[in-house]
Amino acid sequence: NLRQLSNHRSLDFTFFGHVGQLAKDKSGLSGQVFSSLKNALRSLKPRLRPNEIVLLSPGGTSFDEFRNFEERGNFFKDWVLTEFQDDQA
Repeated sequence: NLRQLSNHRSLDFTFFGHVGQLAKDKSGLSGQVFSSLKNALRSLKPRLRPNEIVLLSPGGTSFDEFRNFEERGNFFKDWVLTEFQDDQA
């Protein structure tokens, strides 16, 4: 049950896609809802502090954006590599 995660004040939840609002409502968690994973990720970067972790844990299939979970995972991985590769130097 995702609702148990609401006790962790250090977690910030972000919902996205066709079922973003539904996932937020059903989970009972607070957080912003975005129309796409791309928009959700764009909103995250300015809010991240050094050494914070972003975990992609979709609550749905994301078929509104991606053909399968591999494509979604590769999109996320490419975003991380593109946005943060210079930060590793």
